[in-house]
Amino acid sequence: MPEAHTSNPQEDQASIRWQEATKFTPEYAQLLAAAFEHASGGVVIFRGSDLTYLMANEKYLALMPGKEIVGKPAQEVLEPWPELEPIFLRVLETGEPYHGTDLLYSLRSYPSGPLEQRYFSWSLTRVRLPDQEGWFLLNTCVETTDRVHAEQALKEREALLSAFFESPGAFRGIVEIAGDHLIFISCNRAMAEWCGSNTESISGKLMSPVEAPREVEQQLRQLFEESKRRRQPASMEISRSETSGQREFYCSASYLGEGPSGSSQFAFNAVDIRSEEHTSELQSRLHLVCRLLLEKK
Repeated sequence: MPEAHTSNPQEDQASIRWQEATKFTPEYAQLLAAAFEHASGGVVIFRGSDLTYLMANEKYLALMPGKEIVGKPAQEVLEPWPELEPIFLRVLETGEPYHGTDLLYSLRSYPSGPLEQRYFSWSLTRVRLPDQEGWFLLNTCVETTDRVHAEQALKEREALLSAFFESPGAFRGIVEIAGDHLIFISCNRAMAEWCGSNTESISGKLMSPVEAPREVEQQLRQLFEESKRRRQPASMEISRSETSGQREFYCSASYLGEGPSGSSQFAFNAVDIRSEEHTSELQSRLHLVCRLLLEKK
């Protein structure tokens, strides 16, 4: 006697809901078409049996202007096909989706144009379509070339700034004015060591009278206020009395804006002037550092 089949009500209801949701009604077709066309990036569907373009939205077509792609095999359209084919075949065979971020490919912006280095984030998913036999591949794609180039330029500028920031012989940092106090936000190793601290723990500490006697603090404030008023780097020579005599510093400062607490923040640079012949070189280097700090802000 055949074994009786025990029905699972939850599974049955889930199956019914799925069948109802995927009925290819006119309303469902309109919803699918709207989602396809108004997606945030390029969307294309490939027929799994021969990997030909079945349909593509306007954002995808804009990625390769001048090309007629619908109805053509992917290998005739996608120039880096030798790299892409194994991915397509693996997703088609296993059903495991693929996603890549900021991948570099050599493509042409128009059919007769030169090959260009362009970055894309894209995904590939195996799907079934209503009333269609076999598997299909859903491909979403967004070009990220401009963002990647911008991030690379920012990293290069930050590396250059870091090299200047930590160059020997200069005291550099970022401070904010809170009432009557100058408070460190960050500084380079030379400045931190001069203050008897380190770069990890200097944040939030006051610039004490040891580092900035009253007359020096007044000159620094004057320099900061001038930078804030002019909205550009300002510079001056500052003298400091020490047991060994007067010590001269060439200082530059840049107003960075208001911090989260509403206090004005400034980047500063101070270099001990050892000889007159070095002054011009120091001035140009310090102004460059201030300009880079402003660009980073």
